[in-house]
Amino acid sequence: MDIRGFEVVSAFEEQDINLPTRKTTESAGYDIECAEAVTLEPGQVVLVPTGIKAFMAYDEYLAIHIRSSMAIKRHLALVNSTGIIDSDYYNNEDNEVIS
Repeated sequence: MDIRGFEVVSAFEEQDINLPTRKTTESAGYDIECAEAVTLEPGQVVLVPTGIKAFMAYDEYLAIHIRSSMAIKRHLALVNSTGIIDSDYYNNEDNEVIS
């Protein structure tokens, strides 16, 4: 296994999930897609499934930020500003369940 990377969550194995990629060699991070279409109403808070899980070294974490262009053009924001995924969440039973 590599030191870090992405896999599809078992609940989404039958779907066409694209693993995150860096769009260019100089990209600051990975682009992550939604696992299913989501419609947001103004002011609504929604959990958006990605269908992926991340693995990394024990002393690392994954930070999720919204793209500045998405925030500006679509007026979107993460409700908690930055999503944090701890390294020990990989293969955690809660990570494999759709809620």
